[in-house]
Amino acid sequence: MQENRREFSILKARILQYLDFKGVSRYECYKKTGMSRSVLSQPNGLTEDNMLRFLDYYQDISIVWLLTGKGKMLLSEQQETVFSDGEYKEKYIDVLEENRRLHNEIEELKKRNIADSA
Repeated sequence: MQENRREFSILKARILQYLDFKGVSRYECYKKTGMSRSVLSQPNGLTEDNMLRFLDYYQDISIVWLLTGKGKMLLSEQQETVFSDGEYKEKYIDVLEENRRLHNEIEELKKRNIADSA
């Protein structure tokens, strides 16, 4: 059976495109954001923490473009949007926080299930 695997994370490719456009090296990005070193060189996805660190430091990037590839790369290039990118960023952060909460809840339920079956 053939495995369906991407060569490189789409989000990482867009982040690298943004950094190249801005003339920022990977090392400089890691240093300024606190992202894990070499994370942008690995083919797997980004952790929530690394994504939030990147978004917190590079605030001129369009969240819509980063996540979907639609629209312009930079906020200053946006003509009009349904929501401001700040609102998209807040919604994205809300989704990440809810995901983290649900993950913790699932882990707690697993622990209870193991304790109950022992």
